[in-house]
Amino acid sequence: MKIFPRLFLLLALTFSLGTAHAARGAKPMVIPTPIAVPEKMAEKSVAKAIQSSLLGRGWSWTKADEQPGAIDATLNVRQHMLKMRITYGGGIVSMSYLDSAVLQYEVDEGVPKIHPNASKWIDLLAQDIRTNLARDQLQ
Repeated sequence: MKIFPRLFLLLALTFSLGTAHAARGAKPMVIPTPIAVPEKMAEKSVAKAIQSSLLGRGWSWTKADEQPGAIDATLNVRQHMLKMRITYGGGIVSMSYLDSAVLQYEVDEGVPKIHPNASKWIDLLAQDIRTNLARDQLQ
């Protein structure tokens, strides 16, 4: 008689852990739409707002050698790594995926997919860039 409750508990636990793990699987990658730069904002101020946003979120960055107005940004979280290119000029800031490690990146039927946390980190960075651009415009 005691075996049935234990078996039920074991099956319930196995199912719940399997479902939780599946929920963390790769999802379609969300890259924010280009961010509008306030009119007449100097490119140097745009770069400063981007770098301030990166610093605030724990990203490291370097200027992209082959492209003026571009920053290669890297976020390391535990064993995970996400690398994005941020370009600015012509009144917009845009972001594009470069590389990642341990984030389940794949392209499935033409759709890039990645761990949902990566899309969250990208979105938070984009929000900070918008905020810092607006803040710099007020100063």
